[in-house]
Amino acid sequence: MLFIKAKKTRNKTSAFTLIELLVVTVMLSVVCLAIYSTFASGARIWQRINRMSLNEEVNIFFDRFSSDVRNSVKFSGLRFTGKPDGFDLPTLVSSPTLEAKTAGMAIYSCSGDILARSQADYSQIYQDVSVPPRHILGGLQSCNFTYYQYDEEKEEYSWVEEWVKDELPLAVRMALSVNTAVGIQDLVKTVSIPVAGRKEKNE
Repeated sequence: MLFIKAKKTRNKTSAFTLIELLVVTVMLSVVCLAIYSTFASGARIWQRINRMSLNEEVNIFFDRFSSDVRNSVKFSGLRFTGKPDGFDLPTLVSSPTLEAKTAGMAIYSCSGDILARSQADYSQIYQDVSVPPRHILGGLQSCNFTYYQYDEEKEEYSWVEEWVKDELPLAVRMALSVNTAVGIQDLVKTVSIPVAGRKEKNE
């Protein structure tokens, strides 16, 4: 009998009480909540930083794109051609030879998940100098260019995916889907061409 009583006493001493279990459960809940809050705050800050970085990169690119399109020129020997994945645009470019703005070509092209731009002034085009493209935006899911026209036969305006006319389109629209850390973002930019539709030629 003495042995049995001693055994019961040891078991009672080593066991957890209900209050102790409740206290431990509450403490674990508080610790888990604190860890979750820390990770959630860090994730939000990381997403915000990535979003700001993407917006800054896209804004710089849109400024470059808008400047090229608005500075389009009509120049002998330079012709606008457009496809869904890119276009060749006669515009004003910075000439490393002349150290000034001059007529040339800006070429935009989508390949894989990268949007690239290259430029060449008139002398480089005349001498057939190859200028490597520069990657300006990555992480693309899709990229599409369309061109605004006036159809004289139908007497209506419309967007087309290819441009083969000798004249300039009235506007260029770029639609991008960019894969970012916070998901896929759809971006659209439309820029009109001021000299399009004019009958006079600037040569």
